[in-house]
Amino acid sequence: MTEDVHFQKLSEKEESRQPSDIALRLADAVKSAGGYNAVVARSGVSGNSLTRYLKGQEMKVGTALQLAEACFVSPQWLLFGHALPVPAGSEVGLRPSTLGEIGFLDYYGVDAVRGFGQATSPPERMIASATLIKTVFGVSSGHGLVVRVPDDSMAPTLSPGEQVVVNTSPMPALIGLAALTINGSLQIKRVMTLASGNVLLASDNERYPNEEVPLSIFRQSGDAEAGQIGVIGRVTMRLQTLS
Repeated sequence: MTEDVHFQKLSEKEESRQPSDIALRLADAVKSAGGYNAVVARSGVSGNSLTRYLKGQEMKVGTALQLAEACFVSPQWLLFGHALPVPAGSEVGLRPSTLGEIGFLDYYGVDAVRGFGQATSPPERMIASATLIKTVFGVSSGHGLVVRVPDDSMAPTLSPGEQVVVNTSPMPALIGLAALTINGSLQIKRVMTLASGNVLLASDNERYPNEEVPLSIFRQSGDAEAGQIGVIGRVTMRLQTLS
C-alpha cells in the first residue's frame, strides 16, 4: 500500500472477528495488564462497560483503542487476533475521538485475484470508521476492496499499477466498469448486457478487441468455475496521488 493513503494497514489471515473472540483476547489482556481495576483506571472506560465487553458486547473503535493502550497491547491483536500482541503506540493513523463503528477495506497488492477474497497473498486491511469508509470511498464496510489495475487494456482511463476501489455488493445489472476474474486472473472491463442476451466486454485501449460472451457464464466471483467469468464488483474510484 502506498504511504499516501493515511489509513492503518493490517495484514490479516482469515480469522474469526466475532465479539466472543475479541472478548477472550480482552480478558487475557486485562489479566496481563494488572487486572480489572487497573485497566478501568488507565483506560477511562467504566467498570460496567468493561464488564459488558468482557461478556462479548461489541465496542466502538475508539473504545478498542483506549482498552488496547491501557492493556499495553496492539489494537490489531485485540480486534483481529494477530499471532502476537505488539506494544500499543507502534501504529499510526487512528485516534479514539469520534470514529464510530469499526470499518475496513481490503487491499490486494497483487495482479491476480483467484476468486473473491482469495489471492496469491493475504490482503492488507485498512481500518477506519465505517462512516468514514462510506463517505470517502463510497462503499460499505466489508463490501469494498482495493486492487491494482493489471494491464493497459483500459488505457488511457486506467493505467497499469493504478489502484482502484471496487464495490463488491452484487451488481443489479451487468453494466459499467467492472472488476472480473477471467481464467483465474483479474481483469477490468466495461460491461454491457446486449439485447441479444449476451454481454459485451469492452476495453478503452483500441489495441484490445471487444468480446461478446454469453450472460450464462457469469457468476459471483467466489462461485466462478473454469470457463466462467467471476464478477468481483463495480469499479467506483481511482486512487490517485498528487505530484
